[in-house]
Amino acid sequence: MNLWIAKARVGAECTYCHKDIPKSAPCIFGRTWIRKDNEGTDGAGVYWTKTYHWHIQSPDNNCCWIVQGLSVLDTKSSNSHTQHRGRKRLVLPADTRLQRLHLLQKRARLVQVINEQLEIIAANGFVGIIDTRPLNRIIAAGTKMKEMKVQIQQLGGVPKGWQ
Repeated sequence: MNLWIAKARVGAECTYCHKDIPKSAPCIFGRTWIRKDNEGTDGAGVYWTKTYHWHIQSPDNNCCWIVQGLSVLDTKSSNSHTQHRGRKRLVLPADTRLQRLHLLQKRARLVQVINEQLEIIAANGFVGIIDTRPLNRIIAAGTKMKEMKVQIQQLGGVPKGWQ
């Protein structure tokens, strides 16, 4: 919703107290956009706007838009607007969490080693005799990663990215 303050170009009715707002009186305006998909004749959706008008200061010496906003906040629960972003944390003891973090870091290093060895193989090309050391390092890193899956299963489960 967009809110702005301006003088009313035409007379309007207050959205909160339903009293008239005279022409050229200062007013608070609010506008929302509502859209419904796949309800138009061409299937592109239908949208419309709703404009609200509030007194800056009503005849009762109340700011209607503030009073209405506070009443809306009172009706909502206080926990409905808390943000919970990201993944849910695993409930683990501190020592188990450290062991798990250590395994995650080890695996990240192994992935880095595999990528480095693949770059070495790609840089040398496949012309002539192939150096088997990078291939052996990749195979060794892969076997260590398989062993890590078993270890991390005991420390809270295998992450989805390891599948």
